[in-house]
Amino acid sequence: MNIEDRLLSLCQSKGKALSREISAICTDSRKVVPGSVFVALKGRTTDGHGYLRMAVERGAQVLVVERTEQIKNIPFEGLVCLVPDTHEILSVLLNEFYDFPSDKMFCVGITGTNGKTTVSNILSFLFSHCGWRTGSIGTIQNQFGGWREKSMLTTPDPSELYRLLDRFYSGGAQAVVMEVSSIGLDQQRVKGVDFNLGVFTNLSEDHLDYHSDMSYYFQAKKKMFEVNPSLMKANRFLAVLNLDDPYGVTLAREIQVPYISYGRKGARFSWDILSDDLKGTLFRLHFDKKEMDVYVPMPGVYNVSNAVAALCCVHAAGFPLEEAVRALKSFPGVLGRMQRVCPERLPLVFVDYAHTPKALEAVLSLLQKKKAKDSRLITVFGCGGQRDQEKRPLMAQVVECFSDRFFLTSDNPREEDPLNIISDCMKGVSDKEKCVVELDRKKAIRQALESSQKEDVILIAGKGHEREQIIGVKRYPFSDEEVVKEFFG
Repeated sequence: MNIEDRLLSLCQSKGKALSREISAICTDSRKVVPGSVFVALKGRTTDGHGYLRMAVERGAQVLVVERTEQIKNIPFEGLVCLVPDTHEILSVLLNEFYDFPSDKMFCVGITGTNGKTTVSNILSFLFSHCGWRTGSIGTIQNQFGGWREKSMLTTPDPSELYRLLDRFYSGGAQAVVMEVSSIGLDQQRVKGVDFNLGVFTNLSEDHLDYHSDMSYYFQAKKKMFEVNPSLMKANRFLAVLNLDDPYGVTLAREIQVPYISYGRKGARFSWDILSDDLKGTLFRLHFDKKEMDVYVPMPGVYNVSNAVAALCCVHAAGFPLEEAVRALKSFPGVLGRMQRVCPERLPLVFVDYAHTPKALEAVLSLLQKKKAKDSRLITVFGCGGQRDQEKRPLMAQVVECFSDRFFLTSDNPREEDPLNIISDCMKGVSDKEKCVVELDRKKAIRQALESSQKEDVILIAGKGHEREQIIGVKRYPFSDEEVVKEFFG
């Protein structure tokens, strides 16, 4: 069934016809153009049914709704499709409009609290080296070949997501790798996408402002692995699960699809660390009664885990691991993930996106372990406004535990009072002599650099790759990396 036939089959007034060819499928009334289908979605804070008039005024010729009372006073001569659930029908319409783009590519979805971006970047790099033209969708940017665009959401809304999938396939992509957030799963943004692989990295405190508790958070992640059997590739969907994480073990026990496991011990893909430093890690990979020495040019055990997750996907896609392992040696790293800034200068300065207690612990424990004996570890961090408040004191506890000195500052305060955020963080601080509070992030970074000695190590955490700071409702240009470069001149 094509998109026109599908819409006519849903049409409340039978016998009507489309006045023109469908130009777009929109869920945002501001993006409606003449000839569009507008699908009214009900969310937590907004309801698309309240924007039907705007959609009509902008030229929508089809309205897909769950109720019709808002249409009664709107002059509209197009089609009205009344459906029980607009979220359910949206993916059907998008697939038929774009001719099922995910069916035609090898699709990998990566979910988890930490590691999504790194696994996605490594896997895209390895797929490309193995011969697949690969598109990627995620936190930092969406990209394919030489084309790049800034990402506004880790997982785009369905209309934008299907537009990207169609662009990739039309441009010759053979694979797509995407980060899939828990909120994206809960809001059905990837519904109808025909995944070959679903990767679970880990689960720890984050987004509890949205999910309310860890149980709901886990159930949202679990949706990645509840595959619709009607999808074409359902019978060859594989999960890739991290058994070092207790939630990964639970998934392995509860899901109904086959999986590949990875972890330090007791998994199909396991490893032992042979040597490591702040430049990278050499480890021995064990799988299917084979062994292989692998070097990942990124520091930290957690990045070994990320690399192994990517290698599991390469193996599942049918490529020889030897080729991927050779390519991995030249992986350039990920923007804002343990990124060393001004590597020719001292002290050592790293910028990292770590913004959860678990991620901060992983990064700080690594730096504390690998720094010179007589050097200090200095940390600059903050917590986002209008986000999970419970993790704020926990993040401060972790920073205090591993840092010799730390600067508590603003992250993206949004519309929350920065002093309230600082107050929540300070509940986790016991040794206030180690802590310097400076609300201005640029000043905090400069103070940390000015107070350091050449042998020290500095971590600037929380914003990573971001190139703006959200204060109130405005976005201001801001980059941790650029502040450091400016300091060193």
